[in-house]
Amino acid sequence: MLQYKLHNNGWTAYVDIDLKTCSQEDINEIAKLIATNIVVVFKKQFLNLDEELRLVHMFKTPARQYEKDHYRFFQYAVDSDAYICRVTARLKDGKPGMGGWKDVHDWHVDEPTTPSRHDLIYMHGVEGMRGSRTSWTNGLLAYKDLTNDLKEIISDLHCFYGNAYCPHDPDFDKIYYNTDWASPIVRKNINGHLGMYYIPFQMQKFIELPQDESDQLNKILTDHILQDKYVYHHDWEDGDIIIADQWNGLHKRWPFDKMDIRLLHRASMSYPEQNYN
Repeated sequence: MLQYKLHNNGWTAYVDIDLKTCSQEDINEIAKLIATNIVVVFKKQFLNLDEELRLVHMFKTPARQYEKDHYRFFQYAVDSDAYICRVTARLKDGKPGMGGWKDVHDWHVDEPTTPSRHDLIYMHGVEGMRGSRTSWTNGLLAYKDLTNDLKEIISDLHCFYGNAYCPHDPDFDKIYYNTDWASPIVRKNINGHLGMYYIPFQMQKFIELPQDESDQLNKILTDHILQDKYVYHHDWEDGDIIIADQWNGLHKRWPFDKMDIRLLHRASMSYPEQNYN
């Protein structure tokens, strides 16, 4: 039986397990916990690279973050296939890792424009993490608490999404929207519960609404999902690992002046095949 406790927000799960020795059965139970609670935290997990790769491959189809012909591959990749990338301003061959700027990386998800995107994001605080903060939202609870009128209004709405607005990112040119995929706002989670795939800072507009109505609704929904009861703030310590759902949760990295010593490993993967109902 998986041992865990809930944060005082009532939904973020802290799991007591040694991920170095966890079994596939453990991972399957952890995946069910993520589907229900959105954010799962593991403390004091000092994994080496082989142990990290073993862990992410126990989930479904871990993503290669960059292919070997991508010009950022050797700068960002930690392993030889780029399943794990480094998030840091620490230099490697004279160049920083991904997301290494000191300023805020505002609310976002990864791969927002991709319909076949991976379900989960994995973050491992390797070292230099103390003092930095990342926050997550819970789109399942936020949807559940909407008024019936708002649920009705958004039930058939769709958005075009674009890449995150990151002016400090050396790869950022401008926002590119994927107008070939209109994502529904309301969608079923893998365990059958309704939630919101809604990224206000990466959306163009609600495509069924004129711009002024879209802007008004966007403000209402943004104010709703960013209420304290739907947000978990994580103050990092070395050895922390967080795995979170990316269909029903946004994340935000707050400003941090010591990004040159902060090193975080990042991966993305999907839920393992099993019955989640």
